[in-house]
Amino acid sequence: MRSIDRMKMNMRLIFYIIFLFGIVGVATWSLIRGAINLYFYIFFAAGALFFIVWNFWTRMKIIKTDIGSLIREADKASEEGQWQRAISYYDELLLAKPGFEKALVSKAYCLKQMTGFRDAIPQLKKTLEIKPNSSRAHFLLGVCYFEGRYTDEAIEHLNKAITLEPDFPDSYIFLGDIYKFKKENGEAIEFYNKFIELSEDQDKIRMIKEKRDQISG
Repeated sequence: MRSIDRMKMNMRLIFYIIFLFGIVGVATWSLIRGAINLYFYIFFAAGALFFIVWNFWTRMKIIKTDIGSLIREADKASEEGQWQRAISYYDELLLAKPGFEKALVSKAYCLKQMTGFRDAIPQLKKTLEIKPNSSRAHFLLGVCYFEGRYTDEAIEHLNKAITLEPDFPDSYIFLGDIYKFKKENGEAIEFYNKFIELSEDQDKIRMIKEKRDQISG
């Protein structure tokens, strides 16, 4: 479902609500004037309320299905390297579900891949204003800062990511790389070893072991 379809559905629901409240208002006025009896009024009001609730529930089901479809399309576009297309899908997700952490972080990742870390950093800062405990936002922001060689900021956010999600191995790789870049090889080796301990990716483990061995005394 595209944004224009969602807008039409929202407008239709608003029209139904206004129309039904108008009819209930007329019925209330008729009850006061004695044109209808109380039992008829209660029956009518209950029917109107049921209609509103049913329409709202149906709308929520459609939106939930729509969100699942958008997530799949966005992730597929991202995996295929179609960054602008993926960003468009993530923007639609955020219209349907503001503050959706996965969409916020994934959009920032796509921006980083498409135009570089400088465009991703503002998106990640915005994400952390909404979701301050997003470990993946802290992780990706740390990576972006390291790409710009802002090592202090990178260390701060990668450490925060580890505090929030200590079993996510990739945070330790980048901390190791930062300390290697700073010529603090002892710290780098500790973080590389922690990655090796946590990761199940054998290809990455071999790569990190090679990095570690290059700087080992």
